[in-house]
Amino acid sequence: MKGRVTWLWVAVICLKWNAVGASGQEIDVHLSKIDAGVAWVSSYWGYNAPKLVYDGENYYTVALWGPEQATAQGALYQLRDGQWHRGYEWDGLNYQPGMVLLDEQRRLLLIYPKINEKPVILRATAPGQIDQFEQLEVPDAIGKAGYMGAGMYDERLVIGYIGDPATYTFKTAMLDLRTGTWDGPYVLAPAQRTEVPWTTWLYPVIQPDETGYHLLVSNQPDPRALYNRILYMHLPYGDPGQIEPEVVVEIAPEGDFIAFGEAMWRDLDGYIYVTGQYQSPGQANQLFVFVRDPHTGAWTRQALSNAQVAAAYQRPGGSHAVWVASTYGADLRLYRSDDRGNSWQEEPLVDLASYGLVSSFFLHGISPASGSLMPSLPTAVFSAGPHPNYELWFVQFDIPESAMATAVEEVESPDATGAPILVANAPNPFNNSTQIRFWLPVAGPVDLAVYNLQGQHIGQISKGHQEAGWHTITWTAGDLATGVYLYRLQASGTEVARKLAVIR
Repeated sequence: MKGRVTWLWVAVICLKWNAVGASGQEIDVHLSKIDAGVAWVSSYWGYNAPKLVYDGENYYTVALWGPEQATAQGALYQLRDGQWHRGYEWDGLNYQPGMVLLDEQRRLLLIYPKINEKPVILRATAPGQIDQFEQLEVPDAIGKAGYMGAGMYDERLVIGYIGDPATYTFKTAMLDLRTGTWDGPYVLAPAQRTEVPWTTWLYPVIQPDETGYHLLVSNQPDPRALYNRILYMHLPYGDPGQIEPEVVVEIAPEGDFIAFGEAMWRDLDGYIYVTGQYQSPGQANQLFVFVRDPHTGAWTRQALSNAQVAAAYQRPGGSHAVWVASTYGADLRLYRSDDRGNSWQEEPLVDLASYGLVSSFFLHGISPASGSLMPSLPTAVFSAGPHPNYELWFVQFDIPESAMATAVEEVESPDATGAPILVANAPNPFNNSTQIRFWLPVAGPVDLAVYNLQGQHIGQISKGHQEAGWHTITWTAGDLATGVYLYRLQASGTEVARKLAVIR
């Protein structure tokens, strides 16, 4: 065991444990204690809202502190140079600590609901800033918002929430960060709370993309605060019109029951992974992973363990392995699937009992849906400790390269009638060079180039005739400045783009 202790606002403990993984290679688990204190509810209360982002240099998270809701405060944290720094603080919280996202310039967005007021949206004045923010305008039509979720794509922020808590009507709204223009709010589910079962959509998980946003919600059917349906839908930006949600899983709203979605991940090929709790008839409540096949729209499910909180992760760079990290009492757990969720294996991790992780439960993973850059290792934050004394922790699972490097073409040969595939570059972010991989269904002309976020051409990666199949190109950024850029593939009458980040 290796250890180091430094002191900042609180003791920061950075420790490395070694264990032997299922592949026979060592797995390192890096734990960093963020903060500790008293809170009326877990400092990471909630399942849906993004609470961890990475800008290529630093990690950011938020917390809730205070012995009662009426006086609870929020706090922002930054992991910088191996130490956690506490920055901006706010009060008047409404039930959840808030959310962190990143815009295209890697500036932090801090969003939190207020008691009996509109939600607050703050944007840092500069990248890396955790003390100075400007407040963005929120229209009066948003009104009082609770149980908020948010997602980001291409400077478009999407929020989902219940309106006036007296009605619990579910709404979404969109903000163009470039122009400051709002679209919405739109009512997706008018509340029905006059008779059981209720229609009450809560804890939205939002993942925007090029054409709209993926939305996951859990329905609360009665006053016992249990949940009976996990619903998924992909909606266009703007007014969604008639909505027909897909039922991920459902259980009759009677007796002891639960069907509750926690987190969502969408892989490079469109497969959707949902972690959540589900109590099937006659069984104990368990942690499940639900997977949606993009070709058929069918959902399958696999139980992983007793009920806990979990989040999925896929390493950037084209690997098809999906990892699920979860809390588990005094421990953490890590699961891996190489066959799109049809089967899972638990990776053995060291016993963490010596760290006193009592009642570890609320865990939040990291997702590009928050505007975050993606680290090369599964990463999460979680809370532990007996109520009302809570600790906040940051964790990374240092999986060996050989355990992660399953290439796309080794898993599956793409359909020759399909569209070109552009894989996420690796490494990303990078300093000097990165590998870019793409697949062509047929031979033909290819234009692969890099652009800035204003659409200006920056550099050419490849241009000319290419044969059908997989291609890997190493691209050197030269003297390109630190920042986020687009690389765009034009081939077979199709255009597809992804983001890369240069860190100097």
